[in-house]
Amino acid sequence: MLKKYQNYFFLIGVLVLLFMAYKLGFDTIYENLRKTGWWFVPIFGIWIVVYLFNAWSLNIIITDGTPESEKVSIWKLLRLTISAYAINYMTPLGIGGEPYKALKLKNDLGTHKATSSVLLYVMMHYVSHFFFWLISIPVFIFIMPEVSGVIQMVLWAVFIACVLLIFWGYSVFTKGVPRSRGYLSVRWSLEQEKVI
Repeated sequence: MLKKYQNYFFLIGVLVLLFMAYKLGFDTIYENLRKTGWWFVPIFGIWIVVYLFNAWSLNIIITDGTPESEKVSIWKLLRLTISAYAINYMTPLGIGGEPYKALKLKNDLGTHKATSSVLLYVMMHYVSHFFFWLISIPVFIFIMPEVSGVIQMVLWAVFIACVLLIFWGYSVFTKGVPRSRGYLSVRWSLEQEKVI
């Protein structure tokens, strides 16, 4: 992306941010910052650590010993991660940051490696969420025994869905999409419709 277009988009972003702050009210923002007080520093620090771990995980995926992977520093990935999450928070489905990451990494890594690295990062991010739920649901049910039966059934259904999604993701990852069971069953059903 040309530097001039980056500057235009940066200016547009600053103007949108100022407009949103104006609509919310600068007094409201100041009052909330005042209520937060010194807690603002640890909250900000925690988020920096979270983004640093996200950048580090993307760095682990990118680094394979090739010369182009050495061009991308952890600090560049940290800036990229923070800006990509900012884009995700602004877009309706929360997915605008991934194409942005791939686009920004394309110059250093090439299109194929940049895209595949970002996709693998997103897949691993989702898998970590599934593992979080796999651990959290049984712990929650056993710690909070007064949870109603309906809620427990819903939580166990989510638990089973997480297990199935992890196994499906593993089969897709190890075999590739065209050879996975889900893809083959959808393809088979579409072929059956053509026969009928």
